Amino acid sequence: MGARTSTLTRIATSVTLILAATLAGASPARGTESAGSAIPLDVATIWTMAHTPDNSRVFLAAGDDGLFVVDAGATALRHVDGIGRAMGVEMGADGRTVWVGLPRDRQIAAVDTTTLTVRARYDVGSDLCPGDVAQTGPYVAFSFSFSCILYNDESTPPPSGVGVLDTRTGVVLRAPGDPWKAIVAASSAVPGRVFVTQYLMHEVTLDLLDLRSGSHELTHYRKLGMADPTDLAVSPDGSLVAVSGAEHATVATFATSDLSPSTSYQAPCPTRAVAWSADSSKLAASCNLPDTKLLLYDRGNSDPVATARLELGPRRAPDYRDLVLDSDAGRAIVASRAEEEGPMHYVDRVGLRPAAATVTGPATATCTRTASFTAKLLLGGAPAPAGTPLSIYREQPYNSTLLGTYPTDSTGTVTFTDAPPSSGTWSYRAHFAGNENYTWTDGAYSLQVDKLPTSLSVTYQTGKTRHHTNYGSVVVTLGPTVGHRSVTVTATTAAGTVPVTSASVPTDGPLVVSYPITGPTTFTATYEGSIWQQAANAITTASP
Repeated sequence: MGARTSTLTRIATSVTLILAATLAGASPARGTESAGSAIPLDVATIWTMAHTPDNSRVFLAAGDDGLFVVDAGATALRHVDGIGRAMGVEMGADGRTVWVGLPRDRQIAAVDTTTLTVRARYDVGSDLCPGDVAQTGPYVAFSFSFSCILYNDESTPPPSGVGVLDTRTGVVLRAPGDPWKAIVAASSAVPGRVFVTQYLMHEVTLDLLDLRSGSHELTHYRKLGMADPTDLAVSPDGSLVAVSGAEHATVATFATSDLSPSTSYQAPCPTRAVAWSADSSKLAASCNLPDTKLLLYDRGNSDPVATARLELGPRRAPDYRDLVLDSDAGRAIVASRAEEEGPMHYVDRVGLRPAAATVTGPATATCTRTASFTAKLLLGGAPAPAGTPLSIYREQPYNSTLLGTYPTDSTGTVTFTDAPPSSGTWSYRAHFAGNENYTWTDGAYSLQVDKLPTSLSVTYQTGKTRHHTNYGSVVVTLGPTVGHRSVTVTATTAAGTVPVTSASVPTDGPLVVSYPITGPTTFTATYEGSIWQQAANAITTASP
């Protein structure tokens, strides 16, 4: 930890301020209606997201495709008119303004969150292409490139620096130094402070840029080592800054006062995007892996208290800084890119409130015979509303069968029946996929399934006797079975035991085998059993 000072160089003393100069509004986005809470969007990338304080609208910067907005409850996104290539988006401190970095226009725009009109445009200089943005007091910090050609979707953000726009005067200042892939973050609770790190770089620092003294100094920095940062977020109360990393299964937090380390939140995966709840009591992060997962933490607790995942639509992976959290941390909105055919990106509303499922059934059951079960779903501790879908699976290791998806009744209950296909231990799992309000959950019940009883008998049917030998037959009867009907028959006399036959018992009658006897003989029929049937033995004794 150390402190360093670097005076920002003034690069523009006169900039153009255009107030309400653009006719704006919103038009439908390219895409289709969603299935559930997964809204498709046919764009090349989604770089950053921001939402209004009341969670009614979410804004998405989609690179060359511009700026999009999705309203609460909507099933499609809309394009915000009057905005070209948009790389950075940040909700303003007043809750009514969205700041947007426009690299192609070399401007920063202020968009009205209600009317969706461009309220103001600020030129940042002919040689600067702004991207990521963060407001702190009267300043808007932004990352930039010297070449707008480099600012493409495959290299986001490009080698760049950090600039600061004073919205009162239109003056733009730039920090000197080596180019960096900068991402910036700020909070209205600590006005005049900007936090900076380098996107997906190995040897990086976390920097604190303090604008309060008017000298625009870089007052603190902390070496993060091989961090590979992917996102940066300051808690709304202004006390902590969180850093996620694409190669590290943690989200690190630091004090905003001096960048001293705070809680390190552990994850089961490398982390991607990060976001805080409005009261700063909870932190959310996404996994940097296919089949995006979301993690929710209580502040100060390094282990997640809830997890969620994207189950609607095709298999997807996270994009860039693509996560926002509702004010009460009950829902996350996350963007992802599809790895299969169809629209390239999706926007999901994912519930983080708790859900719980249970399954009950008989203590034991017999395979292939019907047994009854009851599954119950609780959402937020209360029975799920009638009609909530609950999927039921019958499982053994490496063997999972969906029995069906059923609507719950008014008590949050589903009653179902099943005939276990074989003996052994089976698990019946109730799966709730989650929705916009509640996270996914599983509940399982373990059932011991017995084999079917086997009815087996053997008799000796005597025949004619000649010269002390009876020419009779062995008769084997086998009741209904599942699977094979093979039996083995042996004959035991004073001389020892010899095989009589190994054969399959017909389903429409007994197995009859001719076998002469000359003295007392014991016949033993053996059925070896199967995964369905119990083994069985039958014995009879005959004399000539």
